[in-house]
Amino acid sequence: MGPAQARADEDRSLTAIVPGYLHTWSTGRRTWTDRGAELSVVHAPYGLDRWQGFGLLGQLQRHDEGIRAAVAAEVFYSAFGLEAGWAVRTSADGAQHGLHLAPFFSVGFLSVALRTTFALGSGSGTGNEVGLALGLKLPIPVQGWRGIYLPGRNVVGGRPLRGPAGEPLLPSACDGRRRGEAHDSRRWIEQARLEQASVDSFLWLADDLDAHGAPAPLVERALAAAAEEREHARVSLGFAGRDARLAAAPRRRGTRRRPTLQQLYEEAVLDGVLGEGRAAIALANEARRQPLRAAALARMAAEEASHAQLSAAVAAFVATHPSVGFPVA
Repeated sequence: MGPAQARADEDRSLTAIVPGYLHTWSTGRRTWTDRGAELSVVHAPYGLDRWQGFGLLGQLQRHDEGIRAAVAAEVFYSAFGLEAGWAVRTSADGAQHGLHLAPFFSVGFLSVALRTTFALGSGSGTGNEVGLALGLKLPIPVQGWRGIYLPGRNVVGGRPLRGPAGEPLLPSACDGRRRGEAHDSRRWIEQARLEQASVDSFLWLADDLDAHGAPAPLVERALAAAAEEREHARVSLGFAGRDARLAAAPRRRGTRRRPTLQQLYEEAVLDGVLGEGRAAIALANEARRQPLRAAALARMAAEEASHAQLSAAVAAFVATHPSVGFPVA
């Protein structure tokens, strides 16, 4: 399984489309209550590890006499940020253009901004404004966030053990580093966690395949994949540096339920073909960037590619099983 961060800073980056509802109260020559929407695209080069970045946004709101629209750039650091751009408000007094400035504070899905508009140009218009803006926003990731998000499933870089709700079950880790040592150690420890989680996943897959009457060679390939993932975790911890280690992987609570053939198919496609394929690509790219580790990384990439092929074979087995009750394209 590939590293959760195959590239030090690039793979930590996060890009998201953020739609939201915006409600504001403004005052100046007149008092306004605006309701509408905001759409922004944000990029955080260091992802969730260091929340800072920039973006572009557009706002469109209605009030009793017209609209207020704005386009702006934004920068943010931790929970604080600043919007700067251009705004226009239409009303019975005419159209007023101006400079849009809004320092803001955000936490979770909520944001609060002190929004100011400095009127520019001649004419009566609405003049300068200052107001309070409340936003409710929902980030939709398009890159980053430690994986690819699909409806009902988070496809990480590999085939992790999953809990009852489909969440990856990862072992805890300790690197034993002193502050400032080996800045990229964290990403290799994160990789090792994902690799180790795949060990039990493939062992369970072998057991499930055997229970559903899969050919013996397919079961044996799943067992071999578990052994390879265990070695990947060991190598990743070696890359992390001295004293890096993993705790035992968490287990599902309660009695484990045997997956249906349809569930087996879905896991093979999402976690196997997509997850393991993504891991193979990440490791191959990492091997080209790290000549001293290229041999080990290339071998891991090849094995991850073989795990994706194994998952395709599992999907094919399910699709041709006589008891399959759903169409497979």
